[in-house]
Amino acid sequence: MTKDSSLIEVDVAHSRIKSLRGKEFLHEPGFDYAVILKIHPEQYKDRIWIVCAGERGEGTPPAGWFLANKWQELHKRAKGRPFAAVLKAKVGQDQSTLLVDMVL
Repeated sequence: MTKDSSLIEVDVAHSRIKSLRGKEFLHEPGFDYAVILKIHPEQYKDRIWIVCAGERGEGTPPAGWFLANKWQELHKRAKGRPFAAVLKAKVGQDQSTLLVDMVL
């Protein structure tokens, strides 16, 4: 567990993502939500872990696409800090991925 783990809560059983600020994102037909999480694990203080995960299986590829193609947008906002970025994409259309929330 890391001190950064409180940035986001993913409830797979109820298809819900909740940010630290209390914003909730519930599953919508035809869309998927995903998360990109950047943390500094307590066990390895000189390392950075980045996680891409979808609300469901279809959400993970858009998160990877966004990380690969829009990293500068995340980096600029985060300024080196840990973050949780919540993304929304049309199912099967990675390029439609939008950043809808970011918790620092």
